Amino acid sequence: MIKAEAIFKSYGKLPVLKGVSLHINKGELISIVGASGAGKTTLLHILGTLDRLDVAFSRDQTQKKYVQQRLLERSRQLYERLENGAYVYVCGDKNHMAHDVQQAFAQLVARESGKGDA
Repeated sequence: MIKAEAIFKSYGKLPVLKGVSLHINKGELISIVGASGAGKTTLLHILGTLDRLDVAFSRDQTQKKYVQQRLLERSRQLYERLENGAYVYVCGDKNHMAHDVQQAFAQLVARESGKGDA
């Protein structure tokens, strides 16, 4: 379980996190979504629970890489970790990527569990 209450973080006079609280139960899968610069990565660094960091750059590269591609590339490893109670944090734009990422997770679980169409 991860529990954090009233997290505040500023860079100089710029407030980034303003009283963020969260409670994540063992095995629970969550997504942290928001606009670029909203403080998603800052929150994860503060929580200090990063085991592995995979990044996907869809804007800055000639060959675009998307979060949902990274998830599916590492589906076996990710599924095994989830089965063992891992926490997964996905940071990104809730309006433009959340649906595709959710579909990728569903495909990953169906494929790796053997309990669905994938």
